[in-house]
Amino acid sequence: MDDENVFGPVFYSLTFEQAVALGCLVDYKVIILVRDGAVDMSSEELEQFSAQNTARAIGLWKSLNKFGILSQDESDAQPIRRAVAYAQRITTAGMKDNVNKENIVSSKEYAHYFSEVITQYRQRVLSKGAQAIAAHQDPSEEFLFVESHDLLCHCEHVDGAMSAMEKEEKLQFLRSDPSENQCNILSMCAA
Repeated sequence: MDDENVFGPVFYSLTFEQAVALGCLVDYKVIILVRDGAVDMSSEELEQFSAQNTARAIGLWKSLNKFGILSQDESDAQPIRRAVAYAQRITTAGMKDNVNKENIVSSKEYAHYFSEVITQYRQRVLSKGAQAIAAHQDPSEEFLFVESHDLLCHCEHVDGAMSAMEKEEKLQFLRSDPSENQCNILSMCAA
């Protein structure tokens, strides 16, 4: 739309910063997750949920809790209470068997397994930390973080095949004010 010959001159321009200041838009943060190690699966139920997706869920939970995020603003230390997670597909069901699903992010599966992944992750980290303490060793930084952060996340899925009423319910879920130490996550396909 930069071609003035095709689209004509700019009639009015409102920057993102101005729209946020006027209350037309809500400021947001974009968090890029980087996987830094292997994730072991401990539940048969989670075997369908790839190690990549498990790492993504754990990374999102850590990001919502602001693990490793440095901020000069003390008021910004509280966990994020609402989030939107984007996926590549609505579901992996129906995909051909010869397709590597390891790198595919599915909104439905992500929303379904998210809480279970985080519960198992927290249990594993807390158990390993307790073992280190029992052996008179210093627990990991991750243990200290997980021990002091118990953000409970509720993750739901929304997609275009849902009725208008279903989609409105999902948006209301995202808009609602989560209880203390809780976060509402709405997962959807980005395409």
